[in-house]
Amino acid sequence: MRKKQCILVCLIALMLVLSACVQPINNDEVITEYFEGGDAWIRTSIEELSTYSTNVIRAEVIDSRVERINTLLSDFDLDDEIAEQFIMLHTVHRLKVIEVFEGDLKAGNIVEVMQKGGRLGNHELIYNRQLQLNSGDDLIFFLRNFEAQGYGHLPMALEAGSQAVYKITFFNETNELTEGIKKAFRTNPSISELVLESVDPNNNLTLTVGDLMHISDISDSETNS
Repeated sequence: MRKKQCILVCLIALMLVLSACVQPINNDEVITEYFEGGDAWIRTSIEELSTYSTNVIRAEVIDSRVERINTLLSDFDLDDEIAEQFIMLHTVHRLKVIEVFEGDLKAGNIVEVMQKGGRLGNHELIYNRQLQLNSGDDLIFFLRNFEAQGYGHLPMALEAGSQAVYKITFFNETNELTEGIKKAFRTNPSISELVLESVDPNNNLTLTVGDLMHISDISDSETNS
């Protein structure tokens, strides 16, 4: 009897030791990676920014999602370890085009634009140049269309990264934007000097309504004719 009791006590002790050694798996733990710049050209002027952009538009942000995207712009046969470096988390924004200043898009078109960074499940990529774009934002975008360059698997990208997006909130105060920026300019050319604030406060480029008119090939002389 004592032998059976001794065996039972030993088994219970062993179970307690094993249960203490097994740690519960925390499926909510977030795995965070960081990406520090280095993937976008820095443009020195609005003219240079527009030259390298395939599309310059005013658009409303509809919604956003995060997905893993392969940004490899090459047909080279790379080994898996190197190719994996080109697959990373991106936030993809759906935009509804309101007004076109450059490119072949039309008002009402829906386009997708990607930028590095975001969280998917318990994986997160923090990109130091990622811009916060929210549903309902009414913005100016300078874009690079990869599909037009033969890379149909990619959404558009922000040309020169954080230099690519500008606010037009001042129009909401003046009520001059009912029929678009170009219409407002033709009606009142004095708004040419109005500055559109960059979404990135560290952006060294200054965009004005006049710059957008120049991109659109609309001149002051048109407003006086």
